[in-house]
Amino acid sequence: MPNLFQHPTKSISDETLKQVWGGRNIFTRRAYFRLFFIFFAISLFLLSCSREPGIRKPNAITVGSLADAKRLLPLLASDSASGDISGWIFNGLTKYDRDIKITSDLAESWDVSSDGLRIIFHLRKGVLWHDGAEFTSDDVIFTYASVINPETPTPYGSNYGRVEKVEAIEEPYAPALESWGMGIIPKHLLEGKDINN
Repeated sequence: MPNLFQHPTKSISDETLKQVWGGRNIFTRRAYFRLFFIFFAISLFLLSCSREPGIRKPNAITVGSLADAKRLLPLLASDSASGDISGWIFNGLTKYDRDIKITSDLAESWDVSSDGLRIIFHLRKGVLWHDGAEFTSDDVIFTYASVINPETPTPYGSNYGRVEKVEAIEEPYAPALESWGMGIIPKHLLEGKDINN
């Protein structure tokens, strides 16, 4: 009985291939390397032609960072990754523009007294926290009190060393615009809590 699983044609031997290609063996190491390289290049090209993935969260910002943030509150952010990320989350009363000049952020404007010892910030109206609570001068005073608190391990406390007091008239004031560029934190969420953790 014939074996049904044998192929009826003869197998091609290396000798037959050498005869067909003029006595050369075309499957050398160099030929295998070339075939592998061509296959790899074509695969890489086809993979790079894939379309862009769909946007899952259109209102989200994706930012690459070299390290993980250790702290997200701006007054505790002492490493660059924490500072970068907290800068995306929190706004200050002032900020730098493209020309590295101080401009308004949460403060709509400010007035500096003639002796330069008093600054009155006029806060923007209608600014809301993520939970819908309104941004107020209480948040600014709470941030200042948290920064100057000796139990808060912040590197920014010395920025406010010459400030005698901060109070809300209709808007808070302070003697240095740059210091108020640090992100303001929400009093209604953090008051009475350990902000160090």
